[in-house]
Amino acid sequence: MSEIKLTQREIQKIEDIAVDWVVREDNGLSPSEEKELQEWLLGSEVHRQAYDEQRWNWGEFDRLAGLHTSYGSSEDPHLLINDRKTKAPFYVNVWWQVLGGVAAVVTISFSLFDRFLDHKHEIEERNYAEVIVDRIDTQELNDGSTIQLNRGAEIQVAFSESERSVSLKAGEANFVVEKDESRPFIVEVSGVRLRAVGTEFNVRVDQTSLDVIVTEGVVAVSSKNEEFLQGRQATETYLEVNQRVFVDLEADVFDPKIQFLDEEIVQQELIWKPVLIDFEDVPLTQIIDEFNRRNPVKMVVIDGSAGDVRISSMFWSDNLNGFIRLLESNFDIRAEWGEDGSIYLLSGSHL
Repeated sequence: MSEIKLTQREIQKIEDIAVDWVVREDNGLSPSEEKELQEWLLGSEVHRQAYDEQRWNWGEFDRLAGLHTSYGSSEDPHLLINDRKTKAPFYVNVWWQVLGGVAAVVTISFSLFDRFLDHKHEIEERNYAEVIVDRIDTQELNDGSTIQLNRGAEIQVAFSESERSVSLKAGEANFVVEKDESRPFIVEVSGVRLRAVGTEFNVRVDQTSLDVIVTEGVVAVSSKNEEFLQGRQATETYLEVNQRVFVDLEADVFDPKIQFLDEEIVQQELIWKPVLIDFEDVPLTQIIDEFNRRNPVKMVVIDGSAGDVRISSMFWSDNLNGFIRLLESNFDIRAEWGEDGSIYLLSGSHL
């Protein structure tokens, strides 16, 4: 990563973000926030130094709160051996030093505390413009399988000794299934049953249709509509790698439509899944293009000088929040919401 010379204003912004993180961390971070904090710390050594400094400052408040018990409330045996003439001056000298030290710490700490308190109030009152869009949620099930939930997806998990069942209530999810032939993995979606053993597949559902794409292994698709089956064993349709099935949920008859897909189409359909993007001296406009390909919220550079900024960093593709913070703290670039739902980026010189 190339060295960046920061202005005092940029340093102040980084310190403010570090304070923000320390206060939020003290209140407890969610798993996604923990991940975001680690990515921000990895973004720059300056971030790490600022965070360590503000974490130390925050710890000083706890130490200050315990000062009245930190200095010996019991008698020091070494002091008891002194005669009466030397003991009194010694105590006076020690306590003047203690009180002087406490006063210094109090002066510094209350100044710092005001700063932390201001940030705490900002956190409570701020309408988070920087929280642009939720991160992709990854859930690990107790059998080792994992589910990535696209934004807005809802699931319900019900495991038993004989079956692993997940109901996709809404949205899109990607399933990576741990193989267990004794317990089939079943995904139920709007009357459709998907059965998989050791495989990976993507499921998207809306009010009218179901879309399934298999990227590893085999998935069996069938209807669980009792009125249609009339007590008969369901007929299963098998999907293999790079195959897709569409199911019309409004049709009277269960009639899955299978398609073969090129690898490029599969990758495009699953582009919402987070990947780690490594930028090395790349123009901001190029980075924006990559984020825009992978996220529903689009960023637009409206200031040419901002677009020419070159960046070296590493981010998950769904972490728009962290990326915006990097721009604002390190590159004097401001992000503003547009009425069309886009994020507009401009340099600080245009503010």
